[in-house]
Amino acid sequence: MGRTRWWQRIFGAGRTEAAGDSPRGREQARRYLCATEAASAAQRAIEAGDVAGAERAIDSGLAHDVEHGRLWELAAHVKLAQGQAPEAIRILELSPGDKERRRLLTALAMCQSGQVDAARLDLRQWSRCKQCPSEGRALLAWLELRDGDVEAARRALHRNLKDGADALTCQMLVVIDVAEDLPQATRRAAGYLAHVFARDEEVGRWLNMMEMGPRLARTEAPQEMIEQLAHELLRKPQVIGSLAAAQKIEPAAGRMELLRRALVRVVDDLPEPMVGIEALAMLSEAAGDFDDARRWARRGLREEPYSATLALLIDRLEDVCEDDAQGPRALAALRNAATARPEYADVRYALIRRYGRLGMKEQARRLARQWHEREPDNQLAQRAESELAA
Repeated sequence: MGRTRWWQRIFGAGRTEAAGDSPRGREQARRYLCATEAASAAQRAIEAGDVAGAERAIDSGLAHDVEHGRLWELAAHVKLAQGQAPEAIRILELSPGDKERRRLLTALAMCQSGQVDAARLDLRQWSRCKQCPSEGRALLAWLELRDGDVEAARRALHRNLKDGADALTCQMLVVIDVAEDLPQATRRAAGYLAHVFARDEEVGRWLNMMEMGPRLARTEAPQEMIEQLAHELLRKPQVIGSLAAAQKIEPAAGRMELLRRALVRVVDDLPEPMVGIEALAMLSEAAGDFDDARRWARRGLREEPYSATLALLIDRLEDVCEDDAQGPRALAALRNAATARPEYADVRYALIRRYGRLGMKEQARRLARQWHEREPDNQLAQRAESELAA
């Protein structure tokens, strides 16, 4: 019985009086909650390898509510762990509740009991349904591979990618063709591993074990990921700044490239395009793409000449370019930013240093002296004056 129907039975949906307030309703609710707590205890015991403890918890829970579906599932898990697959199948067939929910567990039990062909036939039919979980198709793929039908395995796994990838599916697809150096057929799965699951500890260990981390790091993000992220950025532009800042703090080449490509798609459609422009300039700089960083910074300064973020970025980029005009551009940008934001110490410090690098020592000293006189405790003001005095 589904949980909604169970509560309806207890509380009598549609009745004029609240059946849940009756002694019988309260007792049924108490029993259900006790059974649920027992199921949680059994799950923890199974994960810890304590089969006997799991059995005790299951028996305790069923004593409270014999129709608790999760307890019967866990009982089947225990039988599988004990190597008693036929008994697990019997439990799953006879236990109350929605059998569709336990279809995957039944397939696993059938495989363990030697009924592999029957399990595969059922999984082939189920895999075409939207209700089939990704683990069901992954199990089908494993069975197809077991019989040497690589293409059938690939077809089963690619159905999972249509609804969004999971790590297991991607790992299996990559492994299938690892000897072929990630051909086009599996680049999509490799892209998901590189850009979505690389921070997952288990996936990370798997990549290291397979010695595939460096190779996947060069894999491009799947087009679906770029489009999905672009849609999300357009829907929630307020997260753009924090996402870009996170890449400066803890850069990851794949994620950085994914964010850049998604931003390029939507920057002109944002309510405030400057947010996207500044992020693209910062990300390009962090990725070492200095030409692209300059292009975005210049575009941003044309739209917002007083941007402190872009003025500082242009100033930093001057040190890595060979463009003689870049120094004066940086000076102009810093002057505008310092005028608009005189309280920004980092902008004022960068402006003084830029004067000095352009050989305009007197202007630099005068600004540093005036700043130090106004703010004698400001450490950057002190540093600027001491640097020019050296």
